[in-house]
Amino acid sequence: VSWLQEVTTFLGAEFETRNRYSIQDPVGNQLFYAIERTDCCRRQLQRSCLHECASWEVDVLHTPPGQYMQSFLSMRRPMQCVCCCFCRPTAEVFDELTRQKIGSFRDP
Repeated sequence: VSWLQEVTTFLGAEFETRNRYSIQDPVGNQLFYAIERTDCCRRQLQRSCLHECASWEVDVLHTPPGQYMQSFLSMRRPMQCVCCCFCRPTAEVFDELTRQKIGSFRDP
């Protein structure tokens, strides 16, 4: 937890920082590492009443044992106006090596 998160939580005005995720195998070895690239303003929208409309971007890095992290996938969801269950935004998944779209998903 960063000092900024602790101070803003103490003041009652929590400040959203970049999310980071470690993806591990059943034994606990890290296989992938995901880092949110979303800028500060869009991250703050994710905590507001517009959280379903806010865009986000995540990079997934492959972390082979004993080697440097390598870009693997990127995921992007554009900002889109959502009303209840209508017009749900679709996140797109890209292969970082070829930069080609390899799939998409959306929250039902």
